[in-house]
Amino acid sequence: MPSLQAVLVMACVPIVKILIMCGIGTFLALPSVNVFPLDARKHLNKLVYLVFTPALVFTRLAEAVTLHQLIAWWYMPINVLFCFTLGALLGSLVVKYCKPPKHLNHLTIACCSAGNTGNLLMVLIPGICIEKDSPFGDSNVCSENGLAYVSFGMWMAIVLVWTFIHHLMKPIHGTYELGYDNSSLIVANSNMDNTIMGQELLDDPSLIHSNKMTPSETLISSNHSTSTITTMDHEIFSLQGRLMKIGERLHLQEICTPPTIAAFAALVIGACAPLKALCFGPQAPLRFLTDCAKILGDAMIPCMILILGGNLAMGAGDSDMQMLTIIGIVMTRFVALPIVGIVIINIIQKMGVLPIDPLFKLVLILQFCMPTAISLGTIAQLHNYCEKEMAVVLFWLYITSAFFISIWATIALYLL
Repeated sequence: MPSLQAVLVMACVPIVKILIMCGIGTFLALPSVNVFPLDARKHLNKLVYLVFTPALVFTRLAEAVTLHQLIAWWYMPINVLFCFTLGALLGSLVVKYCKPPKHLNHLTIACCSAGNTGNLLMVLIPGICIEKDSPFGDSNVCSENGLAYVSFGMWMAIVLVWTFIHHLMKPIHGTYELGYDNSSLIVANSNMDNTIMGQELLDDPSLIHSNKMTPSETLISSNHSTSTITTMDHEIFSLQGRLMKIGERLHLQEICTPPTIAAFAALVIGACAPLKALCFGPQAPLRFLTDCAKILGDAMIPCMILILGGNLAMGAGDSDMQMLTIIGIVMTRFVALPIVGIVIINIIQKMGVLPIDPLFKLVLILQFCMPTAISLGTIAQLHNYCEKEMAVVLFWLYITSAFFISIWATIALYLL
């Protein structure tokens, strides 16, 4: 069993890496340096959202997942769903009792709900595996299995972050509702065109003679043709309007974000062995595409952290986020959620539905103990919503996470 000191070092290493990169981003964004200004951060943030995050999600998930694992490890994504749901409920209590400014209510709930269930665990689990006192046997096998567990749990976290959290953090003033129907506009425009055409024919008799038709015949013909087109346009756009309304009700535009599309594509390819053989492996015909995606995906985490640090350079003195609310978020993420998570996982284990591997249980417990996902900073900047407040919350969460993660990791190892 690793000692508390060893676990503390393992927990601190990924946190220190994040803080160093965050400090670099802060330095580059200082007004006196001005290498990483606000416009540059926003453009880089769009690249993270559209390119780097989907590339990372696709390559890590598709390579780690198989059809057998989808069946055998079914509880892993359910555990992530429990983390988000319980975090959101506890976040509502933080809002009720800590009373943040009204426009920060959704931000507070999002910070309590969305945990970093991927990147930190990918550093922490191999660190635990290589310790000489590790209870998980061969370090190489342990690291391989642990990374597979973490990668498999990532897909649910990605879907929830880029659907539920993405929608939750959308500012109220950012939603636009049109007060008219597209199809009615088309019909109105068509009728207007019809009137204009008839007037032109009356004003210019040469148009009539060129067609060798009487004025009345020409007007009747034009009215008939335009009314036919109007009817067809009305039917087409009416159907289009209905489909758009269905899409709006189901929030399809928000569900079908680049990261979620990449996650679903990765699950399909990972579960289908022939497709996976085409994309991954030393002899895969399309390995050059997945290699490119891996290179792009590796840029996601450092870019996100640099953006986070750059947002901190704006200063926290005039932030609307109160310290009491920050303390509430920290206590939710690092005290309340881990306690509830350990109770739930022990109950599930007694029901006999978890794999026998103790490493699987360790990953489940640690999913409840992680700080808020850094991707929330990306979402805040995409929406132009409380970027400074989000940066301050993430800063305090990651500053305090080394201590709490080491404590809970030690407790989790003793509970295996």
